[in-house]
Amino acid sequence: MRIHLLVWLLLCPFVNGMAQSKAPRELEIWGSVVDALTNAPVYDVRAELLHLPDSAIVDTMTTTQGDSNDKPVSFLLLKISQPGRYIVRCKKEGYETTDNPLHIPRLYKHEVFRSMLDKPFLIRKSTRAMDRVLDEVVVTASKVKFYLDGDTIIYNADAFNLAEGSMLDALIRQLPGTELKENGEITVNGRHVDELLLNGKNFFNNDRQLMLDNLPAYMVKNVKAYEREELLSKMRGDNTKIFTMNVQLKRQYSIGWIANAELGMGTKERFVTRLFALRFTPNSRLSLFANINNTNEARKPGQQGDWSPEKQPTGVLTTFDGGLDYNVEQKNMNWKTEGSLRVTHQREDNRSNTLQENFLDGGNTFVRSLSQSLHRNTSISTSHQLSHFKSLELLPVLGISYLGIKPFLNWSASKSNGYSAAATFSQDVSAMLGHAWTDSIMSPMAGETIRSYAINRLLTNAVGNGHKMSTGTEWTAYFCVPHDDRLRLHLSGSLQYTDNDMKSFDHYKLNYKSSVDFRNRHNRDAARGLSNLLTISTANIWMFQNLIRMVPNYNYRYRWQETNRSLYLLNRIDAWGENTSHALGELPSAQEMLIAFDTNNSSRARQTSHDHSLSAQLSFNSTTNGRRGKNNGERFQHWKCYLQIDFKPTVRFERNGLRYQKSDVDTLLSHRHAFFEPSLAIFCSPLGHWDKWNAELRYSSTASAPNLTDLVNQTDDSDPLNVMAGNAQLQSSRRHAFSAAFRQTLSRQRMWNIGTSVNLLQRAIAFGYYYNKENGVRKIKPENVNGNWEAHLNVGFSSPLDKARFLNLSTTTSLSYYNSVDLISVSTLSSSAPISEQSPQRSTVGSFYVNETLKMDYRPTSNFNLSIKGDIHFLRSVSQRPDFATINACDFDYGLIAQAELPWAMQISTDITMYSRRGYSDTTMNTNELVWNARLSKRFLQGNLVLKLDAFDLLGKLSNVRRTINSQGRIERWNNVIPRYALLSLVYRFNKQPKK
Repeated sequence: MRIHLLVWLLLCPFVNGMAQSKAPRELEIWGSVVDALTNAPVYDVRAELLHLPDSAIVDTMTTTQGDSNDKPVSFLLLKISQPGRYIVRCKKEGYETTDNPLHIPRLYKHEVFRSMLDKPFLIRKSTRAMDRVLDEVVVTASKVKFYLDGDTIIYNADAFNLAEGSMLDALIRQLPGTELKENGEITVNGRHVDELLLNGKNFFNNDRQLMLDNLPAYMVKNVKAYEREELLSKMRGDNTKIFTMNVQLKRQYSIGWIANAELGMGTKERFVTRLFALRFTPNSRLSLFANINNTNEARKPGQQGDWSPEKQPTGVLTTFDGGLDYNVEQKNMNWKTEGSLRVTHQREDNRSNTLQENFLDGGNTFVRSLSQSLHRNTSISTSHQLSHFKSLELLPVLGISYLGIKPFLNWSASKSNGYSAAATFSQDVSAMLGHAWTDSIMSPMAGETIRSYAINRLLTNAVGNGHKMSTGTEWTAYFCVPHDDRLRLHLSGSLQYTDNDMKSFDHYKLNYKSSVDFRNRHNRDAARGLSNLLTISTANIWMFQNLIRMVPNYNYRYRWQETNRSLYLLNRIDAWGENTSHALGELPSAQEMLIAFDTNNSSRARQTSHDHSLSAQLSFNSTTNGRRGKNNGERFQHWKCYLQIDFKPTVRFERNGLRYQKSDVDTLLSHRHAFFEPSLAIFCSPLGHWDKWNAELRYSSTASAPNLTDLVNQTDDSDPLNVMAGNAQLQSSRRHAFSAAFRQTLSRQRMWNIGTSVNLLQRAIAFGYYYNKENGVRKIKPENVNGNWEAHLNVGFSSPLDKARFLNLSTTTSLSYYNSVDLISVSTLSSSAPISEQSPQRSTVGSFYVNETLKMDYRPTSNFNLSIKGDIHFLRSVSQRPDFATINACDFDYGLIAQAELPWAMQISTDITMYSRRGYSDTTMNTNELVWNARLSKRFLQGNLVLKLDAFDLLGKLSNVRRTINSQGRIERWNNVIPRYALLSLVYRFNKQPKK
């Protein structure tokens, strides 16, 4: 009985859709409404479609906000069932009732919609003067933080109190229901933001971090979040929608020149120089930026994201970054060109000392290590795109409606040098080594403690340099037939060439208890490759009385890559041994290089891959009626629900080939695979009001073949402590991903969401290892393993707590469980024992995470804001592995964030947070760190000139020692970081607008 009921519930929407399909066929007219004088979109216009000559009303609609070709439009959709002459009558308060003629001479059999977006309907501003005499009133303004406009959430930027000099990232962090993570990931009411736009257009090829860090917040009018369907997706007909966040600038910054410059100097030799210039017109944009600093900091006074002491940047990074971005388009959108150029140079100085304990069966091992490195990198990236679009109404029988081409180039060069030292012990000898343990490990003549207790000791000194380059082009073309929505052909492709060349030199000295392994090594890795992609798809094959739409798709990808690794052991040459007088990086003669060539660990490989993918997206759309009410059927509220089901079965055929040459190995491998990769997506929302509530359910299954080089039966012992081997028995892996989510926006600016996901990995490839406790050698071999899976549950809620909306509460709760399976064995076999003779043991660890974030904002006026925030992170890891100690650890933080306007055009912003750790068995890990940051600013020249003073870690409590613990071990690491400092900056704002 239950099965019959379930089948009936699943079939109801299809039955309803089939009943609706018997109705007379209708043609959808897509249009937009603009101001007759300014040609700007006019929203919330009441449109009536009248049939001539009797002026009978055929259809009515109120326009909604949308976009077309990345430009905002007041979207209009009207339906007709017969050809003829019509009038589109537009009405709105403050405007005259305006009639627009519409002539539809013919309804074509296979035409579902007709776009009139290139011929917008007009509405004229009313010329009547409305003079009123009002009594004296007192107005108290309360700025609304956000509101809904159809399917769009609109955040009012002026409703948020920000510190002087704040950039876009500070604004987005304050938006209700929005979360911005340090990596630039943004979520709105639990939904991931796919793209971040500036005035509806891409910015630096969607490099959102660049936009977040350089766009001043004072320029922003509002931030909109909505679903949009790209032009190319509309032409494909595949229903692909992108969740978009669009940052719109204020009107005074929408045309003319805008500039924002900052110059600052601080203690501890800190400095920052920033320039951001922008020129806007309705049809063009030119952006310039430059950024030079050595602060490499994510935290900013007066704001707090997901930053914590564990996430503070390590090392000292000096950055020189600059670039330009442009966008030019025709008014009628026949063509558009856009592109960017970015040049970056970075210098990074890293130093660290590490104390590590590895959890192993039969007794743990202890590692003491230190390292210092200097890395320099210069990169250039540029891409340009030219697009041409032609209206379907102007096409011949078959013609190109869209053509786009995008060339690109990425190049980087790097240099590095550094040294490291590490010693592995069978027991904890920290007390014996004392505070000068770094000197003991680095000393060429090891001390008595190291000689007695160390399993091994490793000293290295290395230099390296190289370059990476990739260049190519992408192109897209659409062929359409007018008035036939079935016949469309989409062709797209890409061609990319890569060329990488890296060189390294090192002096490698490994001390065992009774022997020494010294190597003077030179390694050169060269790789070049070519890849191209071809995609062919058609659109809108209707089936079952136009109930289900199918979009066939074919993809072909070809990849070719050639790698060449040449390893030279220069110590094989006389006078190039341990006591060599030759400088690191110096090479002997070509004849001597032949003697030093390490044939056992040098290799050449050539790989090819042919990947064919066939898919057919099946889409079902239906509108169902529902109702809800009280008291035995009284006071019912009727509503319509939109249901969309997309099922995409994909069959993928993969043929991979490998030619591998190394020493006595010369082999050819060829593998063929056939994968079935289905996906299912179900989406439901109220018709025309997507963001009042929406629910979605997704499932996908993907497969991946093992890398052919991992299948070669060979051993690589170029690193004596980590010996790698291949495994010819590796099988393909498969991932199953399931997710479900529900989001709702309630009245009085309340939002909540709930989501869950489960990921299951079959035959995961784990690089299991056998650890020899006598000499510290790991023998690593890839193996398939089952049992890896994870599950997540996330709940979010935000709401005002008082009627005036001065007090707002937001909370985010997440529960996660990870079941991790690895292969680890501990043995006392000699390092010469073949890996194939040893069997790994499964190691399963279950980790349960609980994360809770609670934040309360109080803003009684626009001049004061106070926030209280608290986070708690709990970890519990368990395992049936012998000698595994259950981990129960808790990290939590709490603090205050405040901004306030002061007399004399001054402002102060500050944050103070206590970061605490509890529950660790090692008492040194149970710490408290009170971090206080502050900013004081003073405005001059009507706010165009700002002087600000930033102070970081005022109390000096932030430690540069980080301690972590997980199922594999415990690590305590000291890193060089930027110490507490103060920074005095001068910010100048420039805005030049045309006289007209």
